Amino acid sequence: MKKPTSIFWICAITFLIFTFGYKNVYSQTEFIPPNYTTQYPENGRYQILISGIKRADTFKLDRYSGKVSQKVITETEDLIWEEVEVNGHPENNFKVSAYELPGYYLFISGMTAKDVILVDVKKGFTWNLVKDIKTEVLFFDPILSEKYYSENIEMFKKIKAKNDSIDNK
Repeated sequence: MKKPTSIFWICAITFLIFTFGYKNVYSQTEFIPPNYTTQYPENGRYQILISGIKRADTFKLDRYSGKVSQKVITETEDLIWEEVEVNGHPENNFKVSAYELPGYYLFISGMTAKDVILVDVKKGFTWNLVKDIKTEVLFFDPILSEKYYSENIEMFKKIKAKNDSIDNK
């Protein structure tokens, strides 16, 4: 009878590593949470969300009113919740609806710190977190539906031209 060769042992060790060591090997299909969130009751009003990419992106969401605050360090190094303005949605008569039950969800991308999206889960309206270039103030700006945009494109062109003329002065 032949003795096992070194190729046999290499194959056996490789098999054992892949069989029992799979938890340490990550695949592209493995779920990695996009953000860290508090556990809250189903009808809980507030939720804390922390970006997995940028710790400074820590938000408190009022799930009933859609109000969002960001954790900020003051000049005296105290922590405060600074409210982030949510511009009214044009497709909702420039309003942000309030509900008697949770109606908002805050999505924080696990891929880039730029993608923070507020969703009105009852009506489907969405807002993207943006930063004013001049003042560096954060605010949520509506993301429009393609239909609304195409129906009002002339208005948007006029607004853009007006803003461009103000910026060039």
